[in-house]
Amino acid sequence: MNKLISKLLILAALFAMPSLAQAHGGTYIPPGDVVPPGGTGSQPTPPTPPSPPSGQPGPVTPPNGNPPPTGNPQIPPTTPPNQPQGADPSVTHTSIPPDLGQWTFWWEFNKDRYLNLKAKVRSQAVITDSGALIGLGSGARRAFTMGPSAQDINVLIVPALLQLLSTEDDRDIVSGAMVALGRIGVQQKAVIAALIPKLSASNQEIRETAALALGILRHPEAIPTLEALAWDEPAGRKLVDDTRVDIRTRVFALYGLGLIGNASTDPIVKGYLGERALQMLMEDQSALKDLRVAAAISLGRIQPPSPEIYIPRLQTMLAKESQDALVLAHLPKTIAHLLQGVSAQNPLFVKTTNTFLSQLQGRRPARWHSRSIVQALGVMAKDHPEADEAWARQTFDGLSGALHQSRDHQTRAFAAISLAYLGSSADSVQADVIQHLIQGMGKMSTPLRPWCALSLGVLRFELKEKQDDVFATIITSTLREQFSKVKSPERRGAYAIALGLCEDYQALDPLKEALADSRENTFRGYCAVAIGLIADTDDSGVLIDLVDDAKRDMDLMRQANIGLGLLGDGSAVKALVKRLRPDNGRPPRLSTLASIANALGFIGDRSAVAPLIEAISDQRLTPLGRAFAVVALGMVADQSTMPWRSHYSADLNYLAGVSTLLDPSSGTGLLDIL
Repeated sequence: MNKLISKLLILAALFAMPSLAQAHGGTYIPPGDVVPPGGTGSQPTPPTPPSPPSGQPGPVTPPNGNPPPTGNPQIPPTTPPNQPQGADPSVTHTSIPPDLGQWTFWWEFNKDRYLNLKAKVRSQAVITDSGALIGLGSGARRAFTMGPSAQDINVLIVPALLQLLSTEDDRDIVSGAMVALGRIGVQQKAVIAALIPKLSASNQEIRETAALALGILRHPEAIPTLEALAWDEPAGRKLVDDTRVDIRTRVFALYGLGLIGNASTDPIVKGYLGERALQMLMEDQSALKDLRVAAAISLGRIQPPSPEIYIPRLQTMLAKESQDALVLAHLPKTIAHLLQGVSAQNPLFVKTTNTFLSQLQGRRPARWHSRSIVQALGVMAKDHPEADEAWARQTFDGLSGALHQSRDHQTRAFAAISLAYLGSSADSVQADVIQHLIQGMGKMSTPLRPWCALSLGVLRFELKEKQDDVFATIITSTLREQFSKVKSPERRGAYAIALGLCEDYQALDPLKEALADSRENTFRGYCAVAIGLIADTDDSGVLIDLVDDAKRDMDLMRQANIGLGLLGDGSAVKALVKRLRPDNGRPPRLSTLASIANALGFIGDRSAVAPLIEAISDQRLTPLGRAFAVVALGMVADQSTMPWRSHYSADLNYLAGVSTLLDPSSGTGLLDIL
């Protein structure tokens, strides 16, 4: 990532904490790498292919297993100064930013499901008499214009992006175009053919982004290529035109395989990729942990059949706490995902619950262990509303115990969120969960109170989706009361978002007043999003004024435009397009362009297509400015309503990060990419 833009954007993120756009696709700058810097060790010998999972017919071979084509020559990477002997020069480590316990981190990693803005923009659902859109349940108030048409995508957008790959050599433009083509997901064979030569680029960011883009494309024909890269096989080395495949490219290939496996409906493909991921997890001997972390996370997203093959082996690894704590921290959620298709009455599900609760309630469990387990129990509760009352009560006791008794702040914070998941799934403990969270807002330590508020918002959001309004009044009235009392802008923002998630119309006036009275732009941005979640187009004026007031604050402008997008106000896209191509002919400031592109991409309205295509070829803009427009174009035309990264970011134990997963210093970790 360009050093200049990194300095401009990272400083803003570390102090203001809101979402952040970067040309490589960077979004919210998340917690830093908690791996100790450095590390030694030679490259491991790639493991041999696994045997077929039991119960699968015959020998399993990679689907569409034709040899991958050869890439172009590359310049081998040089070792940076002070690089530890034997360490992979493509992997660096960074310091930890402060205050990771703030609620804003969780929200930025998990907000996609709750905003789900693109689904609203592209919906043409029937408007009910009350004005609410059927089936959305997230504050939308009218039918929206559609996203780009198939003709827009196939005739205008994809050819323009492919042209960039063949003519441009700027790192930001090329990497942005590759991710955009992966997101759009059409003309897949042509896109694969255009991406593979980039695997041998001299620039590391382009190589690893090409590998990831092949996964974002989610086409099974990319499996042999990604597998050869991830396991540093001869075919992979040929693709990168080097004597080895660097670790970063291998890691991004693994994450790409996880996305393909997640999208596949073929149990043979899922079983094969699952076994390969498990093999990497158990056999890799790299000094750096990035490959094993990627394998652990990807395995959960692949969700192979026959979880009884995987879970006992993962539980055995978890029991050996002497192993890499950073890797083990991702296993509980992986286990929870593997259980998604298993009945709550299945002995494997019951045994896993008992194991997790026993480990959680053991004598002073390690912090990484308790944090990950409470998250996993929440995911299990969310995925299994059919669980019986005994299970719900047992899980409630474990999570509420962690909320009140854990010595680790982050364990308690994650336990609050997991209690919200449990309360939304299990009627038998719903009242108890709400009582604990309401009490927590008033009696717990100050840093935990906004977590309890946010958790109440999440709980009410989930219940609203189920049209369960029994506790709506007590939740919303309590949140409104606390919103009026809290003075800290950082903590008050959590109450604003919670009220938005509740879709509490009575909170509109307090939110508007707070927006007008405050000068703290991060808080004002969260108020704007909350208003968008609650209001209708009659209330758009306050957010239009905020956009005008936010000309020099790119993140506030983005949040305000997201609020307008949630309202269904067409003026949001029109205003953004006008700012992108101002009447005076002068290109906007770089920070303004970044905000405009991010907001246009997030909203995803087809009217943004033409001006964005003009922008990507506008030579008056800097290469970085054009790259922002490229990223936005890919977001607008994305065929999925949910961003690809949400498969990895949701309910992530983000405190257990490695530089290839999260990297605030460069914005080139997996979850720094839009």
